[in-house]
Amino acid sequence: MALILILIVSGCSGQNPVDNPSAPSDPAGEPQLDPEEEARKRQEEWERRNEELKEELGKYYVPLPPLDQPENPPQKVRGLYCTGHTVGYPPRYDYILDLLDKTELNALVIDVMDDSGKMSYYSEIEAVQELQAVYDPPPITDIRATLEELHSRGIYTIARIVVFKDMHMGTARPEWCIPLKSGGVYRDRGGFSYGNPFNEEIWDYKLAIAKEAALLGFKEIQFDYIRFPDNAAYMEEVADYPGRNGRPKAEAIAGFVKRAREELAPYNVHVSHDPFGVIVSSWGDNDDIGQIWEVFAANSDYVYPMIYPSHYGVNQGWFGLRAPDTDPVTVVTGALTDAIKRSATLKNPAVIRPWLQAFTASYLGGGNYIPYGAAEIRQQIDAALALGIDEYVLWDPANSNYPTAAFFTAAEADRRAAERAAQRES
Repeated sequence: MALILILIVSGCSGQNPVDNPSAPSDPAGEPQLDPEEEARKRQEEWERRNEELKEELGKYYVPLPPLDQPENPPQKVRGLYCTGHTVGYPPRYDYILDLLDKTELNALVIDVMDDSGKMSYYSEIEAVQELQAVYDPPPITDIRATLEELHSRGIYTIARIVVFKDMHMGTARPEWCIPLKSGGVYRDRGGFSYGNPFNEEIWDYKLAIAKEAALLGFKEIQFDYIRFPDNAAYMEEVADYPGRNGRPKAEAIAGFVKRAREELAPYNVHVSHDPFGVIVSSWGDNDDIGQIWEVFAANSDYVYPMIYPSHYGVNQGWFGLRAPDTDPVTVVTGALTDAIKRSATLKNPAVIRPWLQAFTASYLGGGNYIPYGAAEIRQQIDAALALGIDEYVLWDPANSNYPTAAFFTAAEADRRAAERAAQRES
């Protein structure tokens, strides 16, 4: 669906030269549209299309972007994950801002809607208000001012929107969620419900939130949990997927990914997705969660494989390791090598920008994990750099394990990048 139409009005006089080849073309004699009149007509068309969209989208309506938008060039991102609650908590947020000012870090991934299904700031979208899908009180009281401050510091802003994992949806809109065959809504071990990816009304809802985030000033929209629940064999036994009609799960996920890029195109915002790390090393939808690497890499500006060493489990054979969490360099090298090879088969693939681990996975048990501090974080960054991947973001759910010692200053990082470039050319 085209989201914006620009009316081009031009004047002409006399007979069409195409119909009468002997007639000379005289551009100087053609009446020129007054610039103010042209601007007025474009504005009128913008307003007309907005009125149409109000009728068409109903409670999912978000205004079209303004006719004149600022530039939003691609960025090489070195960033951190930040919850909305951290933004609203000065002691922790101020530390993060100081870290961004003093080091090579230049970007923040901020929760717009997390897996609770609640937004971090007030929304004007009717559907969000209807579902009461905003934290009360919202941790970010003035999102525009927050973004303006970050941009004034040269910080690139990424809006994280969790798509199908949504605890609040299970209560507010249970009919949208994956149902149990025995009745009620499916919830995982943590109590989280999942929206049914075959239900396109969920697409409308989450894309409206994305469009609003773009209008507010975020430079990039990042979608997370664009998948079905894991443990697929169990899910097939206990759950239903209304609207599936025999289709593979990957069809629903691909549909959302493609539509997200299409509908966000007019909003002057980059689009990205966070697939499981293991899908870069497995073909097709091997885990039956709907995720295929090539779908994300072909339909995004950036793709963020979540290659946390801890996520590869214990005794599962990944990269020849018994306990992958204890060897971050081997995991990051192996996963990104696979990602690079897979993307190389595509025309104009998304930039690979991995999520790296900045937390300690003690839940894996003794002997199966190591503490992750500055050294382990840096090892992952350097492993990516060795493969030519010079972008990353770090994930710590608590936002408290971002040690200064893991990062260089911006000047030192640039110097090292120049050295690597020179070595590649020699």
